[in-house]
Amino acid sequence: GALPVERALDLFEQILTAIAYAQNFVYQDQDGSSHRGLIHRDLKPDNLLITPDDRVKITDFGIVKLVGSEKTNTGGNYGSPEQAEGALVDPRSDIYSLGIILYEMLTGEPPFHDHGGKLSQLEIVRAHIHRQPQPPSQINAQVTPQLEAIILRAIEKKPENRFASCIEFLRAVRHARGRETDDLMPGTNATTPTRIKVGTQEIVSPTNFDSGRVNHLTQPIKAQACPSCGAGASES
Repeated sequence: GALPVERALDLFEQILTAIAYAQNFVYQDQDGSSHRGLIHRDLKPDNLLITPDDRVKITDFGIVKLVGSEKTNTGGNYGSPEQAEGALVDPRSDIYSLGIILYEMLTGEPPFHDHGGKLSQLEIVRAHIHRQPQPPSQINAQVTPQLEAIILRAIEKKPENRFASCIEFLRAVRHARGRETDDLMPGTNATTPTRIKVGTQEIVSPTNFDSGRVNHLTQPIKAQACPSCGAGASES
C-alpha cells in the first residue's frame, strides 16, 4: 500500500540526495581526462534498503554507466522510455525511474504494472513509451497538486521535459514541503572531495572515505602467468 506522505517524502529526499551525489561524482580516466556523473540505470524498490532508523541505502550499482557511455536497453516496470527503446541514456533516465518510485510510494503501485497478470512485460514497456499515467491524486487524495506536478514532470516521456538533475528534483520536493533549499548548490558535492587511486585510475572520493574498504579496491594486475591456463598477463 501507499506510505504516509511525509514518511515517503522523508525517505525520498534521502534517495534524491544519494543519486545527486552519483550524478556529480568526478572520476579520471587513465589518460588523465576528468569526467563527471554516474547513471544507476536500475533504480527500483528492490534496490532501496531501509534501516530500522529509516536510513536509505541504495544498492545494485552493478550495471552503472558512466555519463556519455553506450546505449542500454534495460527497462521494466521502472525503466525510462529511452531505455525501453534501447536509445542513449543520461542522468534524466534515472530521474524517470525515481519519479516512478515516488508515484508508487504515494499510491501503492507503479503507474504501469501487470494488473494481476493481465499485462505482459512487453505491454508494460510499451506503456512507458506511449501511455500517460493516471494522475496519482486520483488514487491518493493526500497527493497535493504541487506534489502531483512534480511527479508528472519527473516521468515525462521526453527527457528534456523532466528535471535536469536530482538536485533540481530535490529542490522542487523541498519547496513543495515548505523547506529550505539554500544548501542545494547545483554541480557540487556535499563534502569536500579528495583523490584516491583505484587500480590504474584516480577517482574523487568524500573526505570521510572508509579506510576499512581500501583492501577491496581493484589493483593493477602484476605481470604473471594465469594459474588456470598458463597464459601470460601483461602489466596493461
